[in-house]
Amino acid sequence: MSMVTNVILSTPLYFDEEKEVITKKINEFFDDTQKGFVNMDDENLPDGWYGGAKMLEAELFIGAFNYLDLPALIEHLKNIDWDGDIEEVQLIVKEQEDDRFRIINIS
Repeated sequence: MSMVTNVILSTPLYFDEEKEVITKKINEFFDDTQKGFVNMDDENLPDGWYGGAKMLEAELFIGAFNYLDLPALIEHLKNIDWDGDIEEVQLIVKEQEDDRFRIINIS
């Protein structure tokens, strides 16, 4: 049996080398049993693989996690140094039994 939580994480915009660092910090939360978030602009994905005619102008990470400890993830995200931009960090969450997503502001 599983209990899946679908999550979109929105963060401040980053340059390429900063993106690698912040992705690592975010994914330090996860152990070896769960792959962490993937950036929607990950180099392993094709450029512009998502819909629309433009490139994203938002830093988005996505993931689907089994038995996610959401309060612990929120606490982990609060403890990351966002260079003063923590008010830009949001989680968009849909848990297994939810009918729709909800937005959680991390600040």
